[in-house]
Amino acid sequence: MFPNEAQASTSGSAAVVSERASSSESDTPAPVSDSDTDCEDTLHLHDSKSDEEDVVFELNTQEPYLTDPYLFKDQPLTPATVRALIEFGPCQPGLKDSYSDFPYDSDHRRFNVSWYKRQANGTCNVDRHWLIYSTKSGRLNCFCCWLFADRKSVHYSDKWADPNLGFSKFRKGTEKIEKHEQSLIHREAEKTFLMTKYRIKNDNTVIAGLVKAERERISKNRQILKRLVDATLFLAKQGLAFRGHREYAGLGAPGTNEGNFLELLKLLSKYDSLLDQQLKVSNRNLTYLSHHTQNELISCPAQETLKVITEEVKLARFFSVIVDSTVDIARVDQFSLSLRYVTKTGHSSEHFIKFDELTSSCAEAFYNLLVNILTHELGLNVNFMHGQAYDGASTMSGHISGLQARVKEGCSSKAMYVHCCAHNLNLILIDAVSASTSAKLFYGTLETLYSFLTSSLPRCRILEEEQDKMLNGTVLTLKRLSDTRWASRKRATEAVLQSMPAITEALHRIVSGELKGTAPKVAAEAQGLLTTLDTFEFKLMLTFWNIIMKKTFALSNYLQQESIDLNTALELINTCATEIKNIRSEKAFDELEISAKDLATECNTTTLYKEQRARKKRKHFDELASGESITDNRQRFKVDTFYCALDIISNQFEERFSDFRATTKEFLVLNPKHFFYINSVERVNNLAHFYSEDLVANDVTDEYSSFIGIYKDLFAGQGDAGLSTNEVLPFLIANDMQRAFPNLCILYQIYLTIPVSTAQAERSFSQLIKNYLRSSMHEDRLSALALLYIERATAENLDYGNVINKFACMKQQKKAL
Repeated sequence: MFPNEAQASTSGSAAVVSERASSSESDTPAPVSDSDTDCEDTLHLHDSKSDEEDVVFELNTQEPYLTDPYLFKDQPLTPATVRALIEFGPCQPGLKDSYSDFPYDSDHRRFNVSWYKRQANGTCNVDRHWLIYSTKSGRLNCFCCWLFADRKSVHYSDKWADPNLGFSKFRKGTEKIEKHEQSLIHREAEKTFLMTKYRIKNDNTVIAGLVKAERERISKNRQILKRLVDATLFLAKQGLAFRGHREYAGLGAPGTNEGNFLELLKLLSKYDSLLDQQLKVSNRNLTYLSHHTQNELISCPAQETLKVITEEVKLARFFSVIVDSTVDIARVDQFSLSLRYVTKTGHSSEHFIKFDELTSSCAEAFYNLLVNILTHELGLNVNFMHGQAYDGASTMSGHISGLQARVKEGCSSKAMYVHCCAHNLNLILIDAVSASTSAKLFYGTLETLYSFLTSSLPRCRILEEEQDKMLNGTVLTLKRLSDTRWASRKRATEAVLQSMPAITEALHRIVSGELKGTAPKVAAEAQGLLTTLDTFEFKLMLTFWNIIMKKTFALSNYLQQESIDLNTALELINTCATEIKNIRSEKAFDELEISAKDLATECNTTTLYKEQRARKKRKHFDELASGESITDNRQRFKVDTFYCALDIISNQFEERFSDFRATTKEFLVLNPKHFFYINSVERVNNLAHFYSEDLVANDVTDEYSSFIGIYKDLFAGQGDAGLSTNEVLPFLIANDMQRAFPNLCILYQIYLTIPVSTAQAERSFSQLIKNYLRSSMHEDRLSALALLYIERATAENLDYGNVINKFACMKQQKKAL
């Protein structure tokens, strides 16, 4: 079996050199690689004494002096060992570095660095390349004699050649050294050393030919594997399936669709001779095309992608978790984890981490799985968790035994919980519609209209014909109403509003029997829809909810951005709430009526309110007077529908975002707009002491005051044109001010780490690649493919050398890599 590739380097980098006498491809190990590093932190050198034996020698790069003879006192000197030691060079501490910790012997003498050189003819210095000093044993040895001394010679002395012995008495050290270098045994060993070094340097050894051939073979194998990794990443980033129904039929089977992976490789092989040669290998075990190897090819870049993200999180120190779950098509409860942190440029970033199977929907199962991933799989310190964002389910948000409470108790008390703001906005719209009968009927009509017109191709074509006649430019198609993303209903109301005249005319044509064979039931449904759409109240509702949905849709999109921060989110929420409150006025209602009348005129329908019989309120026996009912139809609509919906929305904005306002209130002092408030210094001091474990709280106040002075000088008179809260940290880093304000930067970093929504987790579910045709995919493959698909920007910039090395480390390969 082939060992993994690495390099032999004179600079101390990890490498593997493999040498065997056998010339067959299947028995030739990996040689020195000049560019690729091994999966271990060691230098591996392979040599052999025979065709059957493969001797492996390791130089540990964790040691400061890799060729210290004491490290090899119990190891045999194999050809591979000798080659490695010669290539790396003798152990001579203090010659080219600042090492000076030479201990004294019993005579209070110690080694002198000047002994590494000798004077020739009393004028020039000549290096003693053979003299080595062991920092481990504190003894002198001869490099040449240790490697090449004739141990059968009568002149042999193990005092200089044996790492277990050596000279530790340094009295008259110069005389002992000069005496040894004049000895016959040393001269012969030095001659052999110089000849061997020359041959290695010029690749004139017997092994060099095998090494060169193996290098070429490894380079070819890695180029092939690079193509396979490219194909894997392409399919993963595009969210495409790998395997086919008849994949086992084998490459080249006529008329067989073998799946995207194999078919893509066959296509590429038409233009790549190296890949074409690989696919024609008769032994399928050497092609790396089996489904087991495909899983490894998917796993390696996914692990490398996750490693890149994890290293960024560790560099940032502070992070927040974004967690959610959903049941997939295979009825598996998928746990989704994403992390939010601040990059080295000062910008917040959110990244998907993985999917995992939840064994239970209780808070304890969520907590155990979350902690296991963070600590054991990612190696993160949970004490640095400063934020957590979930939806509002009691399992997640419960303040006694919910996930957020367990995280604060078991991981970090500073992990600020945020109920997803986008989810809260969704709940506001649900409450507003659920509380109004007219609103429920309105959206029910929109859903019925969509189903009626789009479920039949002839009816759909009639609508398209009317749209082509009446509308110019881009025509919006009718949209299905989403039950989970209420803000997206803006597209549904907008499409109906734009095509209202065309829809009305299309329904008239259907009712009139223009479509041959129209069933009475279909005509009745069309007439029922037409009766509802012709009312002036429907057009008022359509115009009104289109306005509401436009405002909330914009807010929803902002809240789902990964770069948004707490203060900006609160400003946008307050702005939206204020705009909706301002609609609750007589003037706004009049403008709404004008727009609805214009639409009714365009549709040739009535502009009058529908006459309704006033319901008589039941009087209880103890009531003194019966309640007065509104008789005016306009006033009834304004009070019961218009004002009612606006009041519910406004109240819900106050109630549902109250906790978020309380959380954000503590960080308002970091907003440059609040720098010059009277109590700003006191408030930032309180905030600093809350995070006193992460920064020097007493220094924050001074840094804050100093920065306010700088900010005032730089942005004086610019008003809102100054920095926003999420721009302060990037500004400090870009201008190299983090050295002057280190604790203030930490405070801003913690602030930017806290998430606003769980949109990242929701997006991961939207991109869940598990579907009806791929429902049997196991969890590891699913998570790896999802990671490559979602984090494609990171996957595109992976180091292919690291990916291939990771693949080589997964198990013993048939080929040298």
